[in-house]
Amino acid sequence: MTEANLSGRTLERTDLRGAQLRAANLSGAILHLARLDDANLELADLSHADLRTAITNVGTMLTSAKLRGAILMGGSFPGVQA
Repeated sequence: MTEANLSGRTLERTDLRGAQLRAANLSGAILHLARLDDANLELADLSHADLRTAITNVGTMLTSAKLRGAILMGGSFPGVQA
């Protein structure tokens, strides 16, 4: 899924492992407890997204992603490549 518009959507507990979300619009999305392992979020718009408690263990790509105003408290991002 590339350039998807998921702006403002609630994606709590969603399994996005390995998802191809390059350049997706996730601005304002709620991603509590979402699994993001190996997801491609390069160039994605995550501005004002709520990533509290989001989880990634390996391989998530956030190169050039927009994170302005995103909430990252409590998230686990040890495998993020930025």
